[in-house]
Amino acid sequence: MIPLDVVRGSNMKLKDSGPGLVAVFGVGGTSGIGESTLKAFVKNTVQPRVYIVGRNNAAAQNIIMEVSKDLNPKATCHFIQADVSLLKNVDGACAKIKSMEQHVNLLFLTCGVLPLGGRKETEEGMDRKLALNYYSRYRFVFNLLPLLKAGGTSSASLARVTSVLSGGFERPITGEDLGLEKTYSVSAVGAHSCVMNDFACEQLAKEHLEVAFVHMYPGFVKTSQLNAGGFLLRSLLKIVGFLATPLALDLGESGERSLFNATASLFGPGGHGGDMVEDMAAGSDGVRGSGAYILKWDGSVVGKQEVLGPMREKGLREKVWEHTLETFARIERPK
Repeated sequence: MIPLDVVRGSNMKLKDSGPGLVAVFGVGGTSGIGESTLKAFVKNTVQPRVYIVGRNNAAAQNIIMEVSKDLNPKATCHFIQADVSLLKNVDGACAKIKSMEQHVNLLFLTCGVLPLGGRKETEEGMDRKLALNYYSRYRFVFNLLPLLKAGGTSSASLARVTSVLSGGFERPITGEDLGLEKTYSVSAVGAHSCVMNDFACEQLAKEHLEVAFVHMYPGFVKTSQLNAGGFLLRSLLKIVGFLATPLALDLGESGERSLFNATASLFGPGGHGGDMVEDMAAGSDGVRGSGAYILKWDGSVVGKQEVLGPMREKGLREKVWEHTLETFARIERPK
């Protein structure tokens, strides 16, 4: 575990990057881990600009008011209302951001739902849970990569993508039916979401050396996910939440640690090379300073190499990203 004083010291160094860091919270910025990380970001930066993408306008406005009054009056926050289970809505949100910014320094992605219940297709023909846990996240990345690369080559030299989901809980999958159109199950959604996040991060880090990518497991934090599903499920989740309270991570500390995992030099991009690599963590492929990292909430490097290694050797990393681009192309085609 990274000591909390080290976490806070690293976060405070963000002020050394000067004014104008830009962060995008691609859904989840109005509650839970996304909200707490947003607050940690604005408290540790100079005149930042923040974009919150989500559905809950009232919650977003409350956060924006708190930021402007208490956390950082010089911060600028924008809310973009969108249901990002649809990729076309992700495109619309990203278009607004690109019209207002020349660079992005942090893309923090927490949109997702618990993989419960049967397959429920969106109008774009993909399972809603897999859309939120994987496709919409990497549509944000795909759209904002030019701005992220600009952030990586700016004076701040900071360009990071963090996907908060299930890093470290890998299970074997095959390259067949990655979209789970024929072999859907709750278990398969969890396995595919995890491994596809891992390999997308790896492939993108390999192709874009200015940007670092993190797939993070957040630990147990009491969030709105405990209110998911119907009455029986909500009741069960609340009981589990109550019993696990002594083990739960404080939401404020979760935000501080998530910001550290997203921005620390320990988890920097793969383009650094040289002596700097010796001060960087092992990447998801086991290579120090590779630019793609699988982390636990406390900054520990995780990721089951005994699971990922054989799949990587079979070319699954490349196949996952190829499938992702094919899915994007299908969505873009005129109906």
